[in-house]
Amino acid sequence: LLFLEVIRRPQAFLQACERAAELGKPIIAVKVGRSRLAQKAALTHTAALTGEDCIQDVWLKRAGVLRVDDLDQLLETAEAFSRYRHRLPRGNGVGMITVSGGEIGLIGDLSENLSLRFPPLSKPGEEELRKRLPPFTPITNPLDAWGRGDLAETYPACLEVLAREEGVDLIAVSQDAPPGMAEDQVNQYANVARAAVRAALAGKPVIAFSHVSSGLDGTIRGILEEGNVPFLQGTRESLIAIDRLIQYGTFLERRASPKALYGKSPKDLDPIARQLAGPKRTLSHREARAVLESYGIPIVKEFLCQSMDEALEAARRVTYPVVLKGLSPAVAHKTEAGLVKLPIGNEQELRSGFLEILEKVNSQGLGSCFEGVLVQELISSEATEVIVGISRDEAFGPALVLGLGGLFVELLKATVIRIPPISRDEAYAMISELRGHELFEGFRGKARSDVDALAETLVQVGQMAVDLKERLHGLDLNPLMVLPESRGVRVVDVVMVVGDA
Repeated sequence: LLFLEVIRRPQAFLQACERAAELGKPIIAVKVGRSRLAQKAALTHTAALTGEDCIQDVWLKRAGVLRVDDLDQLLETAEAFSRYRHRLPRGNGVGMITVSGGEIGLIGDLSENLSLRFPPLSKPGEEELRKRLPPFTPITNPLDAWGRGDLAETYPACLEVLAREEGVDLIAVSQDAPPGMAEDQVNQYANVARAAVRAALAGKPVIAFSHVSSGLDGTIRGILEEGNVPFLQGTRESLIAIDRLIQYGTFLERRASPKALYGKSPKDLDPIARQLAGPKRTLSHREARAVLESYGIPIVKEFLCQSMDEALEAARRVTYPVVLKGLSPAVAHKTEAGLVKLPIGNEQELRSGFLEILEKVNSQGLGSCFEGVLVQELISSEATEVIVGISRDEAFGPALVLGLGGLFVELLKATVIRIPPISRDEAYAMISELRGHELFEGFRGKARSDVDALAETLVQVGQMAVDLKERLHGLDLNPLMVLPESRGVRVVDVVMVVGDA
């Protein structure tokens, strides 16, 4: 069990985590530093930077560290692992049994962002429960097993059904049992505890929990302890503990799997890395494009032009409509600087847009670092806009970021983070976890997006971060346009910051 303010030596910490995983020892940790107040306190107290919490969170998860939010969660999770460290659930299917529809609602709300899944019951399971419960009882998972209040009869039968369900990997028993209950109530709830112990003998992990954290009745707790069934306190704390059991099982399964294939490095990696040495700087568009192309990351059809005549010829080769962009390493956000003109539908609009960009360049004093005007193909509205990038944390290194493009990334905070390198399976997982991922699936009649090409791009960008190490300070592919199925992706704009650390 750990309480962490800062991780001063991430690589040494990672090696310790790897050794713990080899020994099958779970690490459960409270890591403070999510808020500005906590970061400031850590800096004052330890004279060390905490780093970006979102990056640390992913980094800890990759290392197999089970992060929790507070000490109550820490202790309840530890209690669950003390019983089931060597008997982890095989998946995330949870069969939940309660004595109240209100409890089901609370459980549903608090498990919304966890990995717990409540699979529907099988037809045979439903039929068996209908025989055991009154007609007015909804047969669902989570299940309200109160029935007519005869828990000695209904609970064992309901738990037997859940234990036989193929989709259920762990059984959770929701039952409050505070100290000071009347004798009749203790006797009634003792039936629930004995039923939970019998269900655990069938092989699947069983966890009992009370919604309140005011202590536990000694009799009920004794029955469960004797049967090696953990009895946890607090709804959120208990659901977190179940989630971390599932999470650790997934982590160990992934470690035991054959080593995943990551991205492909360019054959001329050493010359590329040497070109990025020197002071920290933003690469020119031409330089950044060359790096992307070496990793097989496709860019829109485009031509960099130094004159009006070159731009007119480029537009004819690209075909109208086109986009005009004024390029300068000093300007990261071209649209805000007035250096983007679109759509350009004909020669007259191109001439006008070209001159307007030159005026903006002169008025903003960009002449000394002006690269020229880029003429790009205009990607159709069928494409889905995303952002792919690399962010580097001072302590923990690079993080791969995927987000929805345009207003969505700021409005919905729609981003997913991984620590590179990543496999194709991890890339697909990133896409499926992205808030708003339905846009890739043919939302409202729109064509399905080429998710395979997006996954390949994520793998290659992650590989780039690993290959270039500290010399890649940051990367933004914004936007990256995901075309309809089988048509690939295209980088529309790139900002790449490089240099020696």
